[in-house]
Amino acid sequence: MKIVLDTNVIVSGLLNPHGTPGEIVRMLVNGKIGLSYDARIFKEYEDVIRRPKFKIDFSMAKAVLESIESDGELVIASPLPFAIKDPGDRMFLEVALAAKVDFLVTGNGKDFLSTTKHPVRILSPKEFRWEYF
Repeated sequence: MKIVLDTNVIVSGLLNPHGTPGEIVRMLVNGKIGLSYDARIFKEYEDVIRRPKFKIDFSMAKAVLESIESDGELVIASPLPFAIKDPGDRMFLEVALAAKVDFLVTGNGKDFLSTTKHPVRILSPKEFRWEYF
């Protein structure tokens, strides 16, 4: 199974390893799910994880980032030919479409609404949990 993870899921998983996003991050690190990403997404993961306000244990975050780099699928995506609600989230949908993932998992599903139909299933972490586990 291949997915794209919005940054909010990674951050939530690192902040609360016992919650649903934490389970998803563990599955990722343990190789139970495949992650597709591009350079923009990886940079956002790094930048957001390092924000002092989150107080994330960097040794744990480093292990997650290394796992993504070593086991994830680095994708080159094309720009979306349509708009979505939050332009900052375009990269996640662009990668999801390019990699033909099963799901894009995000805590902000409403940000991915557009007037154009696309084949990517957008799931919250809880929906993904019920779909996959």
